[in-house]
Amino acid sequence: MNLGKNINSLLRRYAEVYVPGIGVFKRIHSPAQFDKQNNVFLPPISYVELDYSAQHGFNIVHYIQQQENLSLGQAQQILDDTVGSLRNDLGQFGQVKLDDLGLLISYGSSLVFKPLDLSGFNFQPVVNLVGPEIETVIPVREDEHGLAESDEALVSEPLKNWLMRQMLLLGMTLKPKRKLQTNSESHRI
Repeated sequence: MNLGKNINSLLRRYAEVYVPGIGVFKRIHSPAQFDKQNNVFLPPISYVELDYSAQHGFNIVHYIQQQENLSLGQAQQILDDTVGSLRNDLGQFGQVKLDDLGLLISYGSSLVFKPLDLSGFNFQPVVNLVGPEIETVIPVREDEHGLAESDEALVSEPLKNWLMRQMLLLGMTLKPKRKLQTNSESHRI
């Protein structure tokens, strides 16, 4: 049984996987973030860590039982044999590689886990987010006589005329209306 690949497979579905005799493997995700000190955006990163004293999370024994179609006792025996072999290798070599996960290193009476370097899935920090300056260019057109004139000149004359008409209409509506006097009113003094 490949313990590292099985743990990695379970960590895709569960946040924590409990391996009796070793501890709880946890998938930690850190979202992308902005580093003000270096003025860069850091990519998201996921990594695995081990809590060797914890005993919660999805129990890998159930996964082995389902994958191999075994009884719970048989699955537990396979896991015990695998963990026992792993512990022997740790005692002999000081470290053991768990495929797709990293290294388990013996450190006194405890274990240290060194995860594979995921490095943000090989994304690099994003630096210098200032885009290039964009220059606005007004195209130049030639009239039938070959003289060049800009779009501004073509638009401004009709616009001026329209504005003048609007101002005249507005002025007419704002003037006070004079009351017409009738002949009978004009004789009254």
